[in-house]
Amino acid sequence: MERAAKDMGVKSIEEGLAKLKEKHATSGEDVVKLYRDTVERVRKFVIEREVAELPPLENVKIVKTPEFMRPIIPFAAYIQPEVLSWSFRDRNLH
Repeated sequence: MERAAKDMGVKSIEEGLAKLKEKHATSGEDVVKLYRDTVERVRKFVIEREVAELPPLENVKIVKTPEFMRPIIPFAAYIQPEVLSWSFRDRNLH
């Protein structure tokens, strides 16, 4: 923890925790935006550094879990494309 605080450029663990809390998402919309931004940064990283080749029709969507599904999927899930499907592009997930 002390090393992590040092890497963050703060003087103590407590100061590091306070700094992290400042960046903490406070609403559902903030969480969704954070995930969307993170996925986009990772996608750019993979493309720019040629870590892997993305499928031509690749289309990742970050969406809130619908109210009726929250008892089953409380916060996050991955839904894979249908069998023999190339893309979710034409699916309406909103």
